[in-house]
Amino acid sequence: MIIKRKEYCEQGLYCIKVVTDDRKQVFGTMNDNPRAMRVELNECGERIERLWLKMQKVEADYGRKIRLLGCNVLPDHFIGLLYVDNPISDGLQAIVQDFKAMCTIDYTVTHGNTNCNE
Repeated sequence: MIIKRKEYCEQGLYCIKVVTDDRKQVFGTMNDNPRAMRVELNECGERIERLWLKMQKVEADYGRKIRLLGCNVLPDHFIGLLYVDNPISDGLQAIVQDFKAMCTIDYTVTHGNTNCNE
């Protein structure tokens, strides 16, 4: 059986995971309540979540039609679920690069550096 290499530019459902450098917990912390564990986002984590929600408009400006289906921000990584409505000529990596660039620019403008721990 020959398995075709997946091209990440086709129409379909995609799960995006972005992990922090050295898995540093820069987006928040987990509370220590075993009955109701949840992430307590810090400012950086809240900004990441808001920027993800803006991605649909940003990508439309580039002619890429996507639908954001949800996201989850954890202390050391981010997971986003999206649906690509039409094939993307420059691939899914372009969307991920756009998101990461938006986050870096937003944080740099706000704080003057790219270190969420400062």
